[in-house]
Amino acid sequence: MLFYGKYKMSFAVVIVIMLLLVSFRFTTVPTSGFLSVDDHESPSFKVGVIRSSDQSLNMDEHMEQLKEVSVIAGADRVITNATKKEHSSFFPIYDELSTVKSFNDKYSYLPYDMTGKYGRTVYAINYGDTKMIFLRGDELRMDESQQLTWLNSEVKASNQMHHIVFIHNIPRDVSFWDSINDLDIHLVITENKLFTRKSVVMQEPSAWNDAYESQWAVWELNTNPQIMYLMLEMSSSEITVKALNQQGESVDRMIYDVAYKQLDLVHKHTAVPIQAMWKYHEGTDEISSFIHDGYDISGETPITNRYQVPVEDWRSKMYDDSSWKIGYGPFGYMTEPIHMKINQQLPPIHHSVTYFFRKTFDFDEDLEQLKKLFLHITFEDGYVAYLNGEEISRDGMKTGLVTHQTLAQPNETHLYETKDISNHSNKLIVGENVLSVEVHSSHPKASNFIFDLSFTYELDNIIGE
Repeated sequence: MLFYGKYKMSFAVVIVIMLLLVSFRFTTVPTSGFLSVDDHESPSFKVGVIRSSDQSLNMDEHMEQLKEVSVIAGADRVITNATKKEHSSFFPIYDELSTVKSFNDKYSYLPYDMTGKYGRTVYAINYGDTKMIFLRGDELRMDESQQLTWLNSEVKASNQMHHIVFIHNIPRDVSFWDSINDLDIHLVITENKLFTRKSVVMQEPSAWNDAYESQWAVWELNTNPQIMYLMLEMSSSEITVKALNQQGESVDRMIYDVAYKQLDLVHKHTAVPIQAMWKYHEGTDEISSFIHDGYDISGETPITNRYQVPVEDWRSKMYDDSSWKIGYGPFGYMTEPIHMKINQQLPPIHHSVTYFFRKTFDFDEDLEQLKKLFLHITFEDGYVAYLNGEEISRDGMKTGLVTHQTLAQPNETHLYETKDISNHSNKLIVGENVLSVEVHSSHPKASNFIFDLSFTYELDNIIGE
């Protein structure tokens, strides 16, 4: 006993060490991959793209600006004589300014001759959940068959979640776009353009146009001289492409919804797209709202019975909004910068903290095939949304009765946040429908106000369709 008392601290240390050793013995230590916090959601990671041909900055300076990313792509000419060291995290796009031999020698760390013909000028690398594929536009214009055959085999054999093609000049040839359409390609990036499929873009950038091929749209990067870099932030649910200036500040962005792909058993459709035309009116006592029978203004008792608002109520499908103004989303104003282009500037109002919005749309599907309903809403600070006069969603607002003078809870900007409103599918009708949304600020002198909304739905697939 005396012996134990004298050495009890030593015994305790020995016991702790033994427990740690046992723990390590039965623990699997990862040797590759990511540290994941969720079994169902892969972690996000970033890829930088240098798009400027400005020779006033050398590669060392570009790398300093993009130091938070591990992989960077850009034109071959970005590597100049002023570059002081090799950057093996830089993956070049062949831009025809070097011979194939000098390109092969300069980038000895690239995979060699993956196609059997083009040395290191055509290649692919895997990074995180992304396969980055580098093609040669000059050779595609002359003889596309070998590159496209290789591209087809690379993508179809890939287990990566995202597939991005980099190419100096995009060919308009039909065979190229036919190949791209048949494959799971998310983005095609050149120095001055970014191409992506129209149907999966949740937030469009400012210079956004139809591309050569009907399923694709193009972001014209060269319309904004500030854009020097692209930052691609990728996760299992979306790809965000930020356009950065020389100081690394975001000047534009696009959001690609990876989860919005067509599924085998579900058809997805858009009833109201983002940046749609809405009617709007500032908050005022003249905009009428009625309290229906049985409504608990405190919000403590949930609404269980269907109700219909009178025609004079601004939320009614039959309300006369002919005197309201018309504009295209996103709507708002800002005194603090946010990463979104506002299409319709709204003047700040001091007699109210609210703007009202109405959107009429047609629905001509079979309601029995309706599977899911979603709102994708951008807002700051709070909102309440109604479909044909009945509430379907709210966020950032107190429960119960709200007026145009009701303050929202202080909030950051929410960009196209998805709200599943499938439990309100009985409020959607065949024919003409009206979405009504009231958006509230948290303070009469709030620095930012923003709103835009997309309304989408899923249909069960019909066998034999």
